[in-house]
Amino acid sequence: MGGVGSGRKPEPKLPINSVAQDMFIPNNSGTANFVQTAGDTVFVDGGMIFGGMYFHSETPYTVATIDEGVGVQVKGFNTASASNNVGVDITESHLLIKKAGVYLCSLSLSISAAQKNEYEIEVMTNDGTGEVENSHIHRTTSVANAVGQASTSFLATFAVDDTLEVWVKRIDGGAPDKDIDFVAITFNIVQIGG
Repeated sequence: MGGVGSGRKPEPKLPINSVAQDMFIPNNSGTANFVQTAGDTVFVDGGMIFGGMYFHSETPYTVATIDEGVGVQVKGFNTASASNNVGVDITESHLLIKKAGVYLCSLSLSISAAQKNEYEIEVMTNDGTGEVENSHIHRTTSVANAVGQASTSFLATFAVDDTLEVWVKRIDGGAPDKDIDFVAITFNIVQIGG
């Protein structure tokens, strides 16, 4: 830093509320942790990492023919939320981890069904091959398509290239095939630790 009495010119300062056209802030090793180009902010190996996706529509997304105890991926997500260093794939309805670490996750949903049944909704990884144990939501639907809400938040550790999906399964007895309607669903993650 230069200044009065140092023999060096003061370094230029960016005025408050201005937008840098190109800005590079190095870390101790000389590589960038933060780059801003023409108003776009990109964190490199640092900064807040987050992402999410959601579905909301007047026409519910239906998961059909759920056999008891058999999980089905919820593929009704149709909108990507804001994200930074998290892949959001609406086509596959999953989030892609790009930086390993501990994440705070939140899942909220509104569902209905024509019959009274018990369902379990949970987050799974890598196309349903891994289970996030503390993500489970249990919800009993009532008759006549009454909409009910449920939500959960949890901490989980993920590795690079893990995909995160939402899965549902029916956990009660009775007839083999049931439908469940998702009126709204939101799934978000934020990295809180390395």
